[in-house]
Amino acid sequence: MKKSVKTTTVKPENKSGNIVLDIALAIAAFFALYLTLVSTLPDNAAYYAVLPVGALVAAVPQFFMKKKYAKYFIFGGAALVTVLCIGVGFTPFKNGLLSFINGAVKTINSTRHAGFESLSATQSFGATFLFSTVVAVWFAVFAIFAVKIPYLFVCTSATVFIVLLFIGMNPHYYTAILIVLVGIGLLALHNGMSVKSMCCYLLCGAIVALAALPCYFFSGSRGVDDFRQSIVGAFEDAAYGTSMPNGKLSRSSGMRSSDEVRLKLTISRLTPTLYLRGFVGSELNGSNWSPTDKNTYVENGYQGLLDYIGEGGLPTVQYAEYSNLNSGNNRYDVKVENISADRRYIYVPYTLSKYSVGTAYYDLGLRGGLFTPDAYSYTVFAPDESSERITQAEWVMEDANRTEAMSEYIKLEGQYRAFVYDTYLNLDTQTRTALSGVIGDFETQSINTATQFIRAYFLDAYAYADNCDSVGNSFATQFFGGKINRANAAYFATAATVMFRALGFPARYIEGYAVHAEDNGVSDTLTVSVTGDSTHAWTEVYFDGIGWLPIEVTPTFFTEQAPDVTVDPTNPDIGGTAPNPPSEEDPEPPEEDPEPPAPPVTPPKDEPPAPADGNSGLLVALKVLIPVTSVIAVLLAIALIFVLRRHLVRVKRRKALNADGAQFGRSAYAIMLHDCKYFGGFDSEVLEKLGVPERGTKRFIKIAEQCVYGEYEVSETERTFVMWYIQTVQSVLLKNCGFFRSLYYKYWVGIVI
Repeated sequence: MKKSVKTTTVKPENKSGNIVLDIALAIAAFFALYLTLVSTLPDNAAYYAVLPVGALVAAVPQFFMKKKYAKYFIFGGAALVTVLCIGVGFTPFKNGLLSFINGAVKTINSTRHAGFESLSATQSFGATFLFSTVVAVWFAVFAIFAVKIPYLFVCTSATVFIVLLFIGMNPHYYTAILIVLVGIGLLALHNGMSVKSMCCYLLCGAIVALAALPCYFFSGSRGVDDFRQSIVGAFEDAAYGTSMPNGKLSRSSGMRSSDEVRLKLTISRLTPTLYLRGFVGSELNGSNWSPTDKNTYVENGYQGLLDYIGEGGLPTVQYAEYSNLNSGNNRYDVKVENISADRRYIYVPYTLSKYSVGTAYYDLGLRGGLFTPDAYSYTVFAPDESSERITQAEWVMEDANRTEAMSEYIKLEGQYRAFVYDTYLNLDTQTRTALSGVIGDFETQSINTATQFIRAYFLDAYAYADNCDSVGNSFATQFFGGKINRANAAYFATAATVMFRALGFPARYIEGYAVHAEDNGVSDTLTVSVTGDSTHAWTEVYFDGIGWLPIEVTPTFFTEQAPDVTVDPTNPDIGGTAPNPPSEEDPEPPEEDPEPPAPPVTPPKDEPPAPADGNSGLLVALKVLIPVTSVIAVLLAIALIFVLRRHLVRVKRRKALNADGAQFGRSAYAIMLHDCKYFGGFDSEVLEKLGVPERGTKRFIKIAEQCVYGEYEVSETERTFVMWYIQTVQSVLLKNCGFFRSLYYKYWVGIVI
């Protein structure tokens, strides 16, 4: 028997020696990556017209890749093409870039309702072709080097897919198949093309393709979107904190049970109740509130309207502008220091007059960020009475005796009111159905009367409890269906918001902090520590001509402030402000701004019927969970097969090593030949370089030869040594081949004892 036997895997004679194969794979890699990107964009012939350019760039350098400094020439050539494309015409190149961005924005808006604005650009075939040429050239450069480093291609393409799917740019499925095939080709080119290895590559490709199925066929489903939103929400919670439910009613139980200091206020005057607005919810989906869809502003043309009226102070400081026109002078200053409250919001009251920090987030209040200062100050107005009792000034109702400033305010307010009535009266069919038995035939044109009706209903049917009854997937069905008895502020505010909307009053759900004067005393200058016990939720109702004002609807909170809940709710003549949709005579905004929609005269019609909550939830679950579960089951089955195969190989080997004489020697030597052939063969010099002592190898060979040729019966000590030696060699081999390759050798090749 020879003492040294070398075996190697079957690999191509030259990894990159076949120029034709290299060119084919480089072009295929370019096509796979480039088409993955452009398939997510709206169809544009210019994107596909540059494919020959990219293919040419990917192919030509393959002829001189072995030349010295080849990579520098390749990068230099790509940079030169970029400079030439920009130099041909910077303006067309810029328009091509902006058109490319607009295409991405359009895709993301349609899938994720992100509400991004399009950039101003002159779209043309030439401009898009110019910019796409640069993109194609650099993708081709990447494909050239991907042929030399296949794992770079595999990792990069996987990352690109994950990022595109996450942001809502879903590539066509054929690009996933193309990437899998290119990846298999590259791996086969570099790691061998035996039948066994090709079967492994094809199996891995099939798993990747199968795993991608749910992402493509169900990427628009509610389940996948909710999963993405949960990731974004987890990141925001980690960055900003979780001091409020942020519209998630299932998380609202016990929201007032913390004595942790959230804010510190320095106030020159304290009103009976100071409401500090944080989260604003306008769309109720099941049991979760969300802000107005950004696409509502962008795609419906309201972004320009908000920018236009924002110059006049609406809606951020609308009540202050209204008070100024009424010669109000009851201002006071407030300084806020954020200690541990959610930092994505700037906590300001609805009577805000001046502010120094934060950004107006559409019409939903002020938003902060990671780098927003912890302390900020603003000036506010103190209202003369509780919101539901406020009535319009005479100049709002009649155009007589209006100043120029009043007329400008009325024009801006009328335009914003059109948006409010178009947005904040929406109710889905399921909620309207649940409300029908509660509201019945009750009608009123008075916000005060509607408020007393809602309060009386809450006092009669529910008990306040911070730790409330749990809510399911449909709040309206459970709350108005008698399945909830104990409710907290978030529940009452949600119920009141949908009830106001059903009665024809635009309303929205608010979370923030409510500071009460009786809890802190009154002084000229007061420092107040706002704790988690002040976390609160309430309803904001839009008062025509005035703006958004808070309405307290939570029992035990409004009884002390407004003891007139015994007012007859059927009497429509008691106080309040009647809904007054804007007149068609309101002036239009300038031509450069989007034209506001026609003023609504009647509340919007019901939305199209939605499927029953239980069935729709089950349908979504089936659409998402079945394919995902199938993929997981396939992966687990494959893993189980590999584990079972490894176990059977171990049992077979140990049984063979339990034999005596020649059979023992042949089995031990055969195991070493099999395991070492993937690492250069069973050779003492090779093993010594890897860390196996030469004397150990010589002793193993001597024992094996004695058994095979001398009919030698091994002792237990020698049998133990042989077992130890085999395990040592296997451990050394697996240690020197990396984590993923070691898994391949353990479970596919079967290196085990």
